[in-house]
Amino acid sequence: MALTPAKAIAKSKTITKGYVGLCLQFVRTCYGIPAKYPSAISAWKNAKKRHTSAPPVGAPVFFTIPGNPYGHVAIYLGGGQYRTNYSAKGTVITAGLDHPVFRGMTKLGWTSDLNGVTLDLTEDQGAKYSKEVAEWQRSMNKVFPSYANFAVDGKFESYSAKVTKDFQSRVGIKTTGKLDATTKTYMRRYGVDI
Repeated sequence: MALTPAKAIAKSKTITKGYVGLCLQFVRTCYGIPAKYPSAISAWKNAKKRHTSAPPVGAPVFFTIPGNPYGHVAIYLGGGQYRTNYSAKGTVITAGLDHPVFRGMTKLGWTSDLNGVTLDLTEDQGAKYSKEVAEWQRSMNKVFPSYANFAVDGKFESYSAKVTKDFQSRVGIKTTGKLDATTKTYMRRYGVDI
């Protein structure tokens, strides 16, 4: 059984190096899915649930690369941001489609199954955009870049709750995952705009 989108995204953000030329392995690792296909293109062609609409958070999104038969796959974080390996640098990064890592690529679409495993991409889809949450995410990224790492989408979803729990644990307060009055007070002490 695959990890949830929130857990896959959280795992992806702990990985910062490696996976040179191994985008499918990176995405599989994040979701905890075993190997089956040798390339992103073969995984795309064998997916039974392919979509061309806007991807939900956590979706594996597939791309073609001119002159490259293997293609590319990345995890969609929301807010136009992806978690992807960057083979040219030997790193794993968060980037938008305007980043050089995606230069020349053409998006094929996203799948709700990967290597024959169904992904539950319905988690978090009900959250609504909030300007205040977007500002908080931006501020957390600035103050705590090593573990916040938000795709600033203005939605307080499971990844936002995880980051909040991480913060609460680090400062020694009750780990609720909610932005309660005590948590906001502590965040302000550290320079977070909330």
